[in-house]
Amino acid sequence: MQTHPAAGGITARTNVDIAIGILVGSHGCVPEEAFTGLTEHARIHSISLAETTRALTAVARSTPTHSHVSASAMVHARDRWGRFPVARGSAAPAAAREAA
Repeated sequence: MQTHPAAGGITARTNVDIAIGILVGSHGCVPEEAFTGLTEHARIHSISLAETTRALTAVARSTPTHSHVSASAMVHARDRWGRFPVARGSAAPAAAREAA
C-alpha cells in the first residue's frame, strides 16, 4: 500500500475510506454510491483515485491549494462536491444565525 509523505504517511486505502466517510456524512449517500462517485470523478478527469481522495479531503478540511494536492484536482473536487459546512464549534454558524 502506498503512503503519501505530505499526508502524514496515510495509506491510499485510508484516504479512500476518509473520502467515502466525508461524502456519506455531507451528501447523505451510502458508501457504495460514494465510492462509485469517487471512481467516476477520477476517471472523467484523468486523475488517480488517490489524488481524487486527497483533493476531496483537502477541500473538506479547507486546506490551501498549495498543499500536497494538485490545484487542478482541488478545482475539480470543489466543482463536483462543492463547499463543505463550517466545522461545529466555529463562530461562523452563530454569526450566520444572528444575521438572519
